[in-house]
Amino acid sequence: MAEKELAICDECGSLFFKGSSQMMGLCPECAHVLYGYPNCDHHFQDGR
Repeated sequence: MAEKELAICDECGSLFFKGSSQMMGLCPECAHVLYGYPNCDHHFQDGR
């Protein structure tokens, strides 16, 4: 599997894969809770 670029959520500080969120600075969970974006299907890999 190809490496995915990680980002740090501006709101909660968690690491997430950039391509999994519709907002650049927020993890999918924060984007969902704060702005109503659809949450991603969580597939944890290496603890993330």
